[in-house]
Amino acid sequence: MNNLFSQDFENQLIDYFKLLADRAFKEVLEEHCIGNEYLTKSETAKLLKCSEKTVKKLVDDYALPEIRADHFIRYKKSDVEDLLEQLRC
Repeated sequence: MNNLFSQDFENQLIDYFKLLADRAFKEVLEEHCIGNEYLTKSETAKLLKCSEKTVKKLVDDYALPEIRADHFIRYKKSDVEDLLEQLRC
């Protein structure tokens, strides 16, 4: 089969398109998270006045929902507040 481009050039194109897709995905994720009040683990810990390790324990023991995409983990602010209210009772 006769290729139009060299293998090296094809690999460079693939890497470039992966980079573009990754950047676009991160931008959309960040816009979505900021617009809908999603929190990072650090922000969640501050809201709950606990450590990040405790946030992980709340995920494991109390099923605090995590939103995972790529290497991002976010927590919906209303879920965190609901759990806080539930634990107060």
